[in-house]
Amino acid sequence: MKRCLPLLVLLAAGAAAALEPSMGFGGAPLAGAAFFDCGGLSDELSAMGLPTPRAGFDFGGTFRFTFGPGVQLGYFGQGGGFRVGDVFPDDVVKDCDVSYGMHHAVAGYKFYLLDGRVGVFAGGGAGLFGVTYVKTVSTSPYRYGNIPLPGPSTFTAELDGGAFSWQLFVAPEYRLLRWFALGVEVGYMAAAIPEGEMTQVGVPIPAAPGIDLSGPFFRAGPMFNF
Repeated sequence: MKRCLPLLVLLAAGAAAALEPSMGFGGAPLAGAAFFDCGGLSDELSAMGLPTPRAGFDFGGTFRFTFGPGVQLGYFGQGGGFRVGDVFPDDVVKDCDVSYGMHHAVAGYKFYLLDGRVGVFAGGGAGLFGVTYVKTVSTSPYRYGNIPLPGPSTFTAELDGGAFSWQLFVAPEYRLLRWFALGVEVGYMAAAIPEGEMTQVGVPIPAAPGIDLSGPFFRAGPMFNF
């Protein structure tokens, strides 16, 4: 047994070294597009004579820590939105602006191909999702016959809402340098505010439309790994 002890110690040390997590850190600014159907908001836009957008700009940033061979944990912050508007007869202007943001904890696994030149992260995130919806209707100045009078009339309503959201995505990247790569993220985001759950200055608005921004997304940007 004493003769085996050095061998057992050596094997234990080797196993500990193999299991010891190798720390790493990476981050990226990202920009792209998100695709959705807007949910109940599409009915309100239609009633106003405005088209329903099916896509909006999307931007954000992420950082992830690496533990062991490929387990990654981190954070993702994302924002985006869209705006639609038009001018109607009698110089009536209607405008709707929707902006959103979210904060997600992210987890997944990253593996490498082609001698480490190509990295692929597969995972997802979950967290808080917030939406601000601003609707504005402006009329032309009051008129006496064909004579315009001062005093345009503008109606503005600003609604806010929040909910839980999640996303799943795959993020391949091509490494140009040891610490620098170009990559993309492709995935699906679930983010919706149910009808009647938005507020105006903290007051619930039962007639508020539901806003559903769930759908696929695409982002791209430079990746930095250390």
